Amino acid sequence: MYSRARVLNLVKEYFVEREMEVERVEGDQALDLLVRDGRNVIGVKLVVESKLGMSFRDFVEEVLLKSSGLAVDKYYIVVPSVYFPLLPRLEVFKAARVGVLEVRDEEIVERIVAPAREVKASVVSEDVDELRVRLEEVERKLELLSRKVDSIASEVSSLKSIRKELEYLKKSVEEARQRREPRVLQHHAGVVEEDKVEEGDLGDVPSFVVGNPWLKVLSKRKS
Repeated sequence: MYSRARVLNLVKEYFVEREMEVERVEGDQALDLLVRDGRNVIGVKLVVESKLGMSFRDFVEEVLLKSSGLAVDKYYIVVPSVYFPLLPRLEVFKAARVGVLEVRDEEIVERIVAPAREVKASVVSEDVDELRVRLEEVERKLELLSRKVDSIASEVSSLKSIRKELEYLKKSVEEARQRREPRVLQHHAGVVEEDKVEEGDLGDVPSFVVGNPWLKVLSKRKS
């Protein structure tokens, strides 16, 4: 019969040989060890004896039920080979997503592979601290971006207002120019016609004096 301390050492050696970090857990009814494999956390519970007044099978089923609330990626129970005939059916372990490590002849053998659990969360304090730091950094960047967005929105609103005023002024100037141009052209046409008539009153003049500004003066004296 294996003592609890002996089984605990065998399990530690099993995971350490696979280059995983092992941490002892005290005072948890569903955990004895936490094993870290990269960023994955594996929970391990030693079931080397039954609880007083409870059958071994009922005790295992109770452990499986408690394991459902653990925030681990995988979960194993460790059972000495002598207790294997007393375990629940394989379907029970599959439904609970729990694997089984057997203690056999001073070795640990994986009898039921633990499937990955759907709920993935880390119970390692270092991971929690890392997530907290990342969260604070994201919140800080988000606040800065929000301020920039508010500032840009204010500038855009101001520019739109200025654009509206400029468009109105441009339209007003164009309309005023269109109203003035016909009168100016008409006025210029009248001046030219008047000059032609007055110059014609002088009679025949040599071609080299046509267009001379003194013609207008002479025509007024003649009249």
